[in-house]
Amino acid sequence: MDPVPGGFAATETPLSDGTALRSIIDIRGHKIIVAAGNQSLVLDMADGRSPHAVGEAIMRVSDRHGEGVPVDQNRFADGSPQTYEPLVAEAFLESAAAAIGALEALIEERGGEVVGPHLWPHGFDIAMEWFSRRLVPFEDSMTNAQIATGWYPGEESYIYVNPWPFDASFTDIDLPGGGVWNLEGWQGAKLSVPPGGALSTDLVIEFAGVVHDATRSSLEG
Repeated sequence: MDPVPGGFAATETPLSDGTALRSIIDIRGHKIIVAAGNQSLVLDMADGRSPHAVGEAIMRVSDRHGEGVPVDQNRFADGSPQTYEPLVAEAFLESAAAAIGALEALIEERGGEVVGPHLWPHGFDIAMEWFSRRLVPFEDSMTNAQIATGWYPGEESYIYVNPWPFDASFTDIDLPGGGVWNLEGWQGAKLSVPPGGALSTDLVIEFAGVVHDATRSSLEG
């Protein structure tokens, strides 16, 4: 999802009648807004709907505009009502804006083929990806070597920089600001955000820049 004023918008999904499904999480207004053609649906997040109820409501909008979009309904199978905390959502939006600003500044400094910053809905992390022209095997195809840089907003909040494919020699790189190399679960550089605190844009750029500068030549091959 891409940043928009007050929240995030999903990439438009083409529908079979020629319209497109458009979805916005309006965090500032505490609403989910879904539209297709001249039809729109507004869901108040404070209503405490379950993921299943929200998913079905969105599918009903798309189904009115031709054949249904293929959807993995297991992603929103949970029928339990959810508690929405507006103040927490607003704090997330403020932190997300700071992360987006830092990533945009990094993009301006480093250049190259880049996508993002965007939001990954499965973890709500804000990230950008730099792509090398070098292709490497991945599963059953070839894909570009890359560096993902982002902010993870979970209980343990941190900045991450993941050069891929990962080489064990990367861990010889000294990281600024108390950063460490994470090798369990995922491989990359990690800079913890203090509880209730924030990291300066300059430190994020310095931290990510060190990893970029030290790994890009290897990834470009």
